[in-house]
Amino acid sequence: MFCQPGKHSSFSAHLFRAGLRSLVKLASVCILGVFAALGAVTQRSLLPVVYVNDNTSANQIDAFYVNPNGTLQAVPGSPFLTGGNGGFTFDIDSIAIRPGESPFSGPSPFLYATNDGSANVSGFKINSDGSLTPVPGSPFADTGSFPVGVAVSADGRFLFVGLYDYAIDVFRINANGSLTLVPGSPFGIGNSDGYDVLFDHRRNNVISDINNTNQVGVLHLNSGTGMLTPIPGSPFTTSTSNNQKMGLRPQGDLLFVAGGGYDAVDVLKVAPDGSLSEVSQVPISDFVVGTTVHPYGGYVYFGAVSSANIYGYVVGAGGTLTPVSGSPFASGGEGPTGLTTDNLGLFLFAVNTFSDSVTSFGIQRNGALVLKGTVSLKGSGGYPSGIAFYGPPCPFCP
Repeated sequence: MFCQPGKHSSFSAHLFRAGLRSLVKLASVCILGVFAALGAVTQRSLLPVVYVNDNTSANQIDAFYVNPNGTLQAVPGSPFLTGGNGGFTFDIDSIAIRPGESPFSGPSPFLYATNDGSANVSGFKINSDGSLTPVPGSPFADTGSFPVGVAVSADGRFLFVGLYDYAIDVFRINANGSLTLVPGSPFGIGNSDGYDVLFDHRRNNVISDINNTNQVGVLHLNSGTGMLTPIPGSPFTTSTSNNQKMGLRPQGDLLFVAGGGYDAVDVLKVAPDGSLSEVSQVPISDFVVGTTVHPYGGYVYFGAVSSANIYGYVVGAGGTLTPVSGSPFASGGEGPTGLTTDNLGLFLFAVNTFSDSVTSFGIQRNGALVLKGTVSLKGSGGYPSGIAFYGPPCPFCP
């Protein structure tokens, strides 16, 4: 069964007394209990799901149950047509989820995916068995062309869409999951295109890198109107000059930027006001695109489009990065441009763009990855990269 909120106070007190090592140990026991309970049920509705934007011409979403051992199994009815067209580019993060209702808590769950070839965004209701049903009016037109990165506000009221040739569109998420464009969209972030988009819930900021440049924009969200305003100093400069996907540490103190063809990643400190300053640059002899941060914040992973490698790093004090033992890890396919983890830090999932597949890994306590299996996507001929996990939240993560 799931870790119950009512037991958190005594559980947390014990963890505090036991120290960090016991925290990891006890947390792992609780996490494993969650997946054991999921595996014990006969109905698939309680299993977590991984969704992948296939980015095909007639675009579609592949959906996979995550079994308790980390292997993947197709959701009945998958893939689900978006009603739009993809296929523009491989280095996009093109899927986001508004957290859902029982068994995973929250309001009605919705999934949103960009269709860069038809300049629109598709919305789906996530059903109890993990299947997808289009929301009324889907897909929804954006204000420019080539929508790429997407993110959802912490309260689930707004969707942010990075436009490859403009800036950021903001949509209000209605009760039925449909989208209404916020007046003033698109909102500019710098001298070029919006790209990967993250939401910083601690500061109510939207972070978007500016593709193929050395800039990252930070804009503050007006929670009432949905309008975005650049914070002082935005956009901020990175030492990498071919920026791709980003990852925000759960503690909110560090931002990681994959440098693409620059063959490096940049580590940026996030100040209390959201402003960014460089901590370090880590050379990687590879074209790194995919980025994800472990839910506890102790590890960060980068996927390379020019190889079959996933690079893992231990995040040290002050943002220093030290390679995880055994890194890099073979991705099980070609071009792992999309990476994500489950909410509990047990597994990592990689979309292999050039082999149309998804690989799952177990995450060891030292951050090392152990291959669990690889499954093929139903769509082919596109550039799959966007990936999202939907499952039980982590009650004790930062």
